[in-house]
Amino acid sequence: MNKFVALVGRLMLAGIFLLSALSKLGDYTGSVAYMQAKGIPLAQVFLFVAIVVELAGALFLITGYRAKLGALMLAIYLVPVTYVFHYLPAFSSTIPISEQKVQLISMMKNGAILGGLLMSWAN
Repeated sequence: MNKFVALVGRLMLAGIFLLSALSKLGDYTGSVAYMQAKGIPLAQVFLFVAIVVELAGALFLITGYRAKLGALMLAIYLVPVTYVFHYLPAFSSTIPISEQKVQLISMMKNGAILGGLLMSWAN
């Protein structure tokens, strides 16, 4: 039963990264533009790296092959992504309070996902 529960947990964690990678691939140009608007230098390079990390990490979690490595990769990846795309906007005085709240919630959700990834890595 524990193996089944662990599999379900890994699938749920992997799903968000798999969908994110596929979304980025589906609108590569728009994703580059979004990253550039956030001030990311070499956005095309970082987007490629993001897609590879998200796909590889998700596939490792889904298949169970090197699941600990996949969880660690995604956890390390999630830290700067959360900081740039959610933490900074959440505490920015240049965006409306309503958007700050949305970003704060997104930051907290990423924190929860990070916790799940760290648990997957540890176990």
